[in-house]
Order: sequence, then structure tokens, then C-alpha cells
Amino acid sequence: MRARTLHLCLAGLIVGCDSNILGMDYVPGSKMIEEYFNEFLSEASDVAGVYGNHDVDSIIFSYDSSKNNILDAIEQSATKKNWNPKNRTNNELELYRQYPPREGSLGFWSYELVRVSRATGTKKVCVGWLQIDESSEVKKPDNTGEGKWAALHFWPKYENCKFGSNKALHPTGYVGG
Repeated sequence: MRARTLHLCLAGLIVGCDSNILGMDYVPGSKMIEEYFNEFLSEASDVAGVYGNHDVDSIIFSYDSSKNNILDAIEQSATKKNWNPKNRTNNELELYRQYPPREGSLGFWSYELVRVSRATGTKKVCVGWLQIDESSEVKKPDNTGEGKWAALHFWPKYENCKFGSNKALHPTGYVGG
């Protein structure tokens, strides 16, 4: 029986497996968010993880804030931590940063992309963070394997957080709270 299960799992890996079967999806905790993503928190209350993926480093979280001009405040805070503005609308801010491999390592380039939004007339702020690892400098993040995965599986969950509830759609139901 064990051999059969192993063969089925290996076959699933070869032809593609739902990441939930492999336990890649999780809900990030508020302590982790506050520790690692504090530049995107401004007068935050009710910080809640919505979605995370262990395979493609990515998380979505939300919080409430009554701060006026919150996107300006977040942009100022983030640029102090080497984030660069990419796109901006009235309700959404997109930032990125990129790092080369560590000197002396055979590592990868790291490209991080974050989107922060606040729906007009609400206190709710949604944040989506994605990390792309590549063997060379990332010039077109949407054309990378992780970028393509994110377009299909991650950014739609972020959009649901933005416009829907505090929950991200998941193939088996809802994740988050």
C-alpha cells in the first residue's frame, strides 16, 4: 500500500499536483506579518493573514486603518527599506525591490513585488507580497515561472481580498478569516 501511495504521489508531481495536496498553502499569522511586513502597516488594527504559499513565497494579508492618505504613508515607509514605486492609482500602490545573489554564493536573484490597496470609503487595507527567484536579473517578472503562477493563482486571491471579503478563494473552499 505504501509503494502505491508513493507512486501516485510521484505521478502527481510529474503531471502536476494541487499545491494544497502537498501542503503548500497556509494562513500567515499576524505576528509574522507584523514582524516581516511592518513597512506596509500604518495605524493597523485587526491584522489578519488571508493566504500564503510555501512553494512560491507569497502572502496576502489585510488590516483596518483609519489613516488618511495611507498609500502615501506606506510608500514613504517602504522606500526607507529599499522598495521602489512601480505603479500607483488612487486606490492601489505597487512597489518592487530586487537583490542580486549574495557574494560568493551560487544563489538566485530575488525580485519582490507588493501591491497595497484600500477600497474607497473603507478602512480595509489589503496587501499582496510575491517573491520571484531567478538565476539572472529579473527584467520581466510576469514572464517568469513564478510570475505566471501568480497571475493564475495568487493575484486573483489578492483581488478577492480587495473587493470581496477577508477571505481568499482556494480550490477546496475558503482559507483565511
